[in-house]
This record gives sequence, C-alpha cells and structure tokens, in this order.
Amino acid sequence: MDGDILHKAIFLLRECHESEQQVVTRLKDYFPHLTLSDREMYTSEARDLVHGVHPAHAADAPYPAPVRPVVAPAPAAS
Repeated sequence: MDGDILHKAIFLLRECHESEQQVVTRLKDYFPHLTLSDREMYTSEARDLVHGVHPAHAADAPYPAPVRPVVAPAPAAS
C-alpha cells in the first residue's frame, strides 16, 4: 500500500505537473484514510525522489558531497 501511495504522488508531481499542495489534496481523493500529515510525508518523499535528493540515498553515496567548491591553487610566480 505504501508503494501505491508513493507511486501516485510521484505520478502527480512528474506526469501531471501538480504542485506539492495539489498533490497533498489529491492524495486524499485516492486514499481517504490518510491523515494530512501522512499525505504531506508521502508528497515530500515523492518530491525528493523526483528531484533526486532523497535523504535515504545520500548515506549510500561513496563520498560525501563537498561543502564548498574546490579551487586549485594559483601557480607560483617564478
């Protein structure tokens, strides 16, 4: 069931181009038993998956994301 809810939220965001608030509202039409906080949670997770920033995947990254850009030092003057 959780997978169905998440799949529907992803569909609404990606294919229907609905805003997050619209997705929260529409999930109530498809899954009336969900509370508002549940619908917000699924929408947030779907948004993260659609945009590729899901926190569960960040821990699996082989290297942590850099905090600031790495700048090569200027060549020494001769």
